[in-house]
Amino acid sequence: MKVILITLTFLGSFALVAQVEEMEPVPPPPPPAPAPVAITMKSEQDVKSKDRIVEFPDIEAEFQGGASAMKEFIQQNVVYPVVARELGIQGRVYVYFIVERNGKVTSVHVREDTHVILNQEAIRLVKQMPKWKPAKENGKRVRSRCRLPITFALN
Repeated sequence: MKVILITLTFLGSFALVAQVEEMEPVPPPPPPAPAPVAITMKSEQDVKSKDRIVEFPDIEAEFQGGASAMKEFIQQNVVYPVVARELGIQGRVYVYFIVERNGKVTSVHVREDTHVILNQEAIRLVKQMPKWKPAKENGKRVRSRCRLPITFALN
């Protein structure tokens, strides 16, 4: 704390003395509380049933047009990687994915590593697929996990 004395002399012997104290800064007031927001809570069962992935539904997810249409799609869209062909790399890649309730293919990945070049092509191919017919359980569309083996073979 500083104390400053100021003395001013005016005509004669009249004096004015002022004392100034330095004060610590006062913090600003806290911001106003946010306005209340209405939150709708879903039951844990509602959340689980929407996000739940059904491993063994009553009716499995299916490629539009069935297995023969899927085989045709794969044959028309697969690109055997040039490097894999030159090095004689062959194998079966198991691609895992989720078929959403709207039929969209998501979460495409490979668990077992066949060969990185073949894995990348298989993932690209599955991500390119059109919407599937979603799986059903108790008459309702559900998310389901699928596994698709794609074989890369040189003739």
